[in-house]
Amino acid sequence: MFTLLQPYWLWAGAAITLPILIHLWNVKQGKIRQVGSISFILQSDRQQAKSLRLKDLILLLIRCLLIIMLALLLAKPQYTKPLSVQSEKGWMLIEKAHVKVAYDEYKPLIDSLNNVGFQFHYFENGFKKEAFTTALQQVDSIEQNAPANYWQLLAQLNQEVPAQLPVYLFTSNELTHFKGSRPIVNLNLQWQTINSNDTSSKYVVNAYENVARKFAVNVANSSTIGTSIESQQWDQNALPSSFMYNQDSNYLSYLASTLQTKITVDTLTLNVCIYAGKFANDAAYIKAALDAIKTFGDYKISYKFIKNLNEISNRLDWFFWLSDEVIPQTIAAKNIFHYSRGKEVSTASWLVFTDHSIKQDEGIHLSKIIQPGNHPLQQKIWTDGYGNPLLTVTQIKGTVYTFYSRFNPEWNGLVWNPYFPEMLLSFLYPHTTNTIYPNDKRVVESSQFLPKKIVSGNDNKQKLMQVVPLDKWFWLFAFFLFSLERLLSFKRKKEALYGYP
Repeated sequence: MFTLLQPYWLWAGAAITLPILIHLWNVKQGKIRQVGSISFILQSDRQQAKSLRLKDLILLLIRCLLIIMLALLLAKPQYTKPLSVQSEKGWMLIEKAHVKVAYDEYKPLIDSLNNVGFQFHYFENGFKKEAFTTALQQVDSIEQNAPANYWQLLAQLNQEVPAQLPVYLFTSNELTHFKGSRPIVNLNLQWQTINSNDTSSKYVVNAYENVARKFAVNVANSSTIGTSIESQQWDQNALPSSFMYNQDSNYLSYLASTLQTKITVDTLTLNVCIYAGKFANDAAYIKAALDAIKTFGDYKISYKFIKNLNEISNRLDWFFWLSDEVIPQTIAAKNIFHYSRGKEVSTASWLVFTDHSIKQDEGIHLSKIIQPGNHPLQQKIWTDGYGNPLLTVTQIKGTVYTFYSRFNPEWNGLVWNPYFPEMLLSFLYPHTTNTIYPNDKRVVESSQFLPKKIVSGNDNKQKLMQVVPLDKWFWLFAFFLFSLERLLSFKRKKEALYGYP
């Protein structure tokens, strides 16, 4: 079955009207020639004037086909065909960065799976099929990317593989790979975990100049048991021997680090502006969280409350628009956090956070939300228990956060949660949490990360679908059309130059 991953790009095919209009507009002007008598050509001229003919119809058709091919390429064509479970022995999936490690630890099992005909797929988006021997050879050239979200990948895998097909999965069991809600799947899954040799790490989380103009440095020590953070303060000219500061580049080097050697020291003051309108109580909760952050870490934060837009500074790091009024387009800030406007809806749900920058706490209830609309450019950061967006982010002229609730106990339990200041800190200073969690070495017991199993009555009807990308063939055909179009166009210009039809 022929399918398109992004069918909305088919609208680009409407561009075929351009070559048609150009073709109709490009009427060749006649040449004046001196002749002895026109008595023999009058009848022919009258016949031509009665009809309008399309010139070079083949060239026009090729150009239209070329535009249609480009539109189809943007739509990502693929061919999906069902495979019988009898012809498939099973799937074996390993994350690209862990192929060699998994093979060293589970060599007998992996060899036996290969011998009986299991297909190897990378445990990543798309689940690319690969020969296992090839995957072993490519392990040295792998780039280190952000940690994969195993639960999200399992939910995708559940849509690709039938329930009765054996699936062997080899992954790490580090906490950083498990984000969001545990998925519910219908898979014949055997999940094996890899014991990492790198069981501990020591590194600088962040470094900044505090209110006392001293260097405040948070050093993390992470192992499989837990992660601890030690806060230290020194004068710039009295650093310990394990640290070195380069004033020209503003880098602080940590010589005892196992992961990184230098980090930028934040010496700037964070400028925050808050407008609450009629929601003064909401702003009071933000103020309390900001005061807690300043007290806890001596962060250099300057904030003020405004009642009219004339008080807004031109150099803002954060602007909190805690109002249901229309946010002005003239506001210029690096980050804008604003309330969504819309219909208020009562609910009985809870907050779900998509990453580990905020502690997962099922006790944060939701009572009311703003009914979300369809905004495909917005990325979900927080959701409710049903997957509806609660906090989204959009990159426009800066970073814009849209909150589909309120900082109010009548709407949710967020402001009364003891981790509320930590949540706000993760937004104001994202480099702090972005450093901790990718390097977190804590591990999870299998009983805590295994997905929930659901048994469906349609297991026997589910088919294994093999997806074959068609991009290569479409590119070849598009190149053929382009070459043919250039050839015919060159021939047409040559005929026009020498004056023969």
